[in-house]
Amino acid sequence: MATMLKCVLFAILMVEAHSISLENADKNMINRLAEYISSEDCDDSRVDTSSEPTGVPCNCEVFKSDKIPTSVHELRPSDIKVIGAIGDGITAGSSAGSDSILDTLTEYRELSFLAGGQDNVETIVTLPNILKKFNPSLVGFSTERSIGLNVAETGARLNELACQAAELIDMMKSDKRINYEQDWKMVTILVGGNDFCNYCVDKDDATSSDFMSAMYEALEMLMDEMPRVFINIVSTVNPHDLSTIASQGSVCTTVYMKSCPCVTAGTEIVAQVHTAMEKYQDLLNSLIETGRYEKNDFTVVVQPYLQNQVADKSVEMSLMSQDCINLNKKGQAVYAMGLWRSMFSSIKGKPTDLRTAVNLGSSYSLEGAEIYCPSENQYFVTSTNSGSSTFSANSFDTMAVDDSSSSSNGAIVAVSVIGGCICLVAIIAGVIGYRRVRQRQGYSEPEGHPMMSSSAGYTKFS
Repeated sequence: MATMLKCVLFAILMVEAHSISLENADKNMINRLAEYISSEDCDDSRVDTSSEPTGVPCNCEVFKSDKIPTSVHELRPSDIKVIGAIGDGITAGSSAGSDSILDTLTEYRELSFLAGGQDNVETIVTLPNILKKFNPSLVGFSTERSIGLNVAETGARLNELACQAAELIDMMKSDKRINYEQDWKMVTILVGGNDFCNYCVDKDDATSSDFMSAMYEALEMLMDEMPRVFINIVSTVNPHDLSTIASQGSVCTTVYMKSCPCVTAGTEIVAQVHTAMEKYQDLLNSLIETGRYEKNDFTVVVQPYLQNQVADKSVEMSLMSQDCINLNKKGQAVYAMGLWRSMFSSIKGKPTDLRTAVNLGSSYSLEGAEIYCPSENQYFVTSTNSGSSTFSANSFDTMAVDDSSSSSNGAIVAVSVIGGCICLVAIIAGVIGYRRVRQRQGYSEPEGHPMMSSSAGYTKFS
């Protein structure tokens, strides 16, 4: 089985390499995979999390407002009636439920920590499943049969944010379950990973300022057109940590070379990407701090708990899916725990690394964990109502790994296995094409939902 998997992975790379000229970077990619094929251990960095819990108890007392709040700065969890999400593959739940590397293109939106609503929080921790404990009438979450109000797209970049925002607005307006003007909404944005993964390739065409302009356009649209909404912006994972994950075995390295090449290009390039990301974050924080989005019925809050995430071979890989780049079910649950705690931390006291935010110990195990319970007078934190810090400041340092060129001798090994693997190329190409088109077909939507009609006033991204 291990031999077959090796051939499958090699065939996938050959399909990709067939369409490009073999320059130095491409030869290096072949060499990396050759090292993997020649290794005895198929993937020594994978951590089996199938038996680990992904749900936790929620024994919180539910405090309800006497009447519907008129201010976003006085929102309790029970006041949120609508949940939505904007973003890329992590938000779309890409490969979250995969148990095979050939299933990593499937989207499991029902498991997305930002929008998934499958089962309950005792089974899988997600933001909607937590909120359902406080308001069972919550709408907008994704299930196995409905994408809900999760408009995220795998592979999306920041320049697509405005389109996703427009789509979300149209979907909410058309949904008969939603009183668009009166219902309080929570929309969470997580995007930017694909931009920074390819920053070293695209930096002449896309700068940190360009990324900020794209975010600004989307926020302006939401502020102008969506009443009564609390906007979360979850920070993008630090590139140094992605570089560390990319070094965990040849499977991860190969995937990152194609999907996130800039974090496998050596410490100098990773440092450049990190600098660009920091500039973008500074621009975003400066915009938020102006108070432009601090309205009575609208606010934007940056949740920075992934900003300085520290990667660790055993711990971090236990959160990653089979493709090493997206989150598995446990990872989605842990990220949800971090977001929930961050939302009740003061603006200046928010944790900036995952370990501090979730407080789950070195293994990130959910065994024995419980959902954080806000008190009766505790609201979702905004710049206006922010009080003292709930959590201590981040004390972890980021790590950089020199991931530059590997042995050139691997090319000889690659040539020797081409004959045995080339027969799989057509099959793998077919699987990839099929999964990209299928994208988990079979969704159905509630009556009145715009996706029930081909004449809906928005365009679904491809």
